[in-house]
Amino acid sequence: MNLEEAGKAVDAEVKKLIDFVENKVRPATRRELAELLRKASESLAKAASRLEKP
Repeated sequence: MNLEEAGKAVDAEVKKLIDFVENKVRPATRRELAELLRKASESLAKAASRLEKP
């Protein structure tokens, strides 16, 4: 699996997660999950920055 395929797979899984949250999860839990996703996003951005460093 190359990076493009991995990115597409991540995008597909994120869409599934969003669909699940919108249809199955209570509003309070949705807020908590949104915060968790924000923190994960920050961690991924930091990891990407480290990868870009020479």
